[in-house]
Amino acid sequence: MKKAIVAWWPVIRQRPRLFAGVVVLVLVICLLDFALRVFVGRDAESRKFTAPAMPVMPQYETSAVIKSRLLTALPELRSLEAEAEATPREIALQGVFAVRGQRTAALVLMPQGDKPLERRNVKTGEETDGWTVERIAGTRVTLRKGSEVRELVLLRGKVE
Repeated sequence: MKKAIVAWWPVIRQRPRLFAGVVVLVLVICLLDFALRVFVGRDAESRKFTAPAMPVMPQYETSAVIKSRLLTALPELRSLEAEAEATPREIALQGVFAVRGQRTAALVLMPQGDKPLERRNVKTGEETDGWTVERIAGTRVTLRKGSEVRELVLLRGKVE
């Protein structure tokens, strides 16, 4: 504090009116700040919490709508999809095992188009990818789809 007074002392002696003006200005600013922070009239209405208005979110179209629009705009896409559905997926026999006396076949459905690789365990009479499991033997599985019959054989390679 003493250093501040010593630093301001020449200004105070040479220009006392300027110093008085600065002091008054600082006091007015402090009083105004105090008055606005403490004594501002606040009624109960301004103290209530009001939730902000929720923004309206745009409605996005579903993937089915987008896909149908794409198919109408791009007819070659429709032909590619029809071709992918017309060609059957390859099915491979991965293994045959018995659970509680009932035979179960482990089938692998190969990926095709947008359909991923799938592994399924099926029993006689169950359906997979449109094919019905007709018979499960030790190393063979017979599948039927309408009048078409397919037989999958489990191949075992030599262990060297």
